[in-house]
Amino acid sequence: RDALTVSDVSKAMIGLQTWDESLRKGRLPLVNDFKASSPDGNPEIWPEEPLFSCAQDVLVDLGLARLVRRHPEILPSVLLSVAKMVVQFTIESRQGKLTIVNTVNDDGKSNDDNIVSWENYESIDDDEYSQDFSFQPLSSEEIETLAKTVA
Repeated sequence: RDALTVSDVSKAMIGLQTWDESLRKGRLPLVNDFKASSPDGNPEIWPEEPLFSCAQDVLVDLGLARLVRRHPEILPSVLLSVAKMVVQFTIESRQGKLTIVNTVNDDGKSNDDNIVSWENYESIDDDEYSQDFSFQPLSSEEIETLAKTVA
């Protein structure tokens, strides 16, 4: 479920080629640098939003394009770092978040009114409850936060 697909790898190959061409010119890729490969004719940027914008912001602040222009020997390492960032983001965003559902206390009463976030799990006494776990998709706000964290 959270593995990369052939489509992901194909997009990455095309995306990394665009990044390579742009960085060799001494700049980060722009949306217009990506070829129109979506059905509606719009460019398919790689990585997808919101990670693309977050990565752009971080790399501009670091002056990465200028650094690569001065030291082209680091280009393969930069491209590898971008690819690793995208893989991490893709897997984590597809995995979702682990939540506790259908919590049952010692009295046998179900307490499934709320889905308890995994972060709160440590505060629950294991001896008093039995839990069922479920992965829930990330919200758009959580995906935005993940993109900023990964970038």
